Amino acid sequence: MENIVDVNTRELLGPRTTGEICVKGPVLMKGYVGIPREQYLDEEGFLKTGDLGYYDEDHYVYIVDRIKSVIKCAGFQVSPVDIEAVLLQHSAVKEAGVVGRPDPEYGELPTAFVVKHPGAKVTEQELIDFVAVEVSYYMQLGGGVNFVAVLPRNPRGKLLRRELKEMIKQIPLTCHFN
Repeated sequence: MENIVDVNTRELLGPRTTGEICVKGPVLMKGYVGIPREQYLDEEGFLKTGDLGYYDEDHYVYIVDRIKSVIKCAGFQVSPVDIEAVLLQHSAVKEAGVVGRPDPEYGELPTAFVVKHPGAKVTEQELIDFVAVEVSYYMQLGGGVNFVAVLPRNPRGKLLRRELKEMIKQIPLTCHFN
């Protein structure tokens, strides 16, 4: 059995509304040693997975992202995967990784790291404008675009967002919100 709940209010959500996936059943673990149950179970005994997702009208569940990867910008929760998908539609972009850059006014600003296709010519502003046409204002690349030769990945190919967050600390911020 699963529930999809609002991350902040813990209210049950309907179909095609993204929230935290919580599960419950007889084959789940009994608990973690030394960790209070309130940290990983909700008040109804559902395990808080830390995954963001939704279900459709046929009750198929879709995982969208991890909660800890979500960018909190201007009071909205932004999935980096959604912005990466837009960037990958640009013909010059081979790979993209998006993380939040801390910002005192907005909370976090979506910031992209992009690997270009060999020989491709594209500017930071072109990609910022390309994304801005496709997304809401709070999903725009307010933290800018950084061109890199490779994205940090683990041996299985998973993007290492924590390393991108470390890289941000070395790059001066120029806010790109309109």
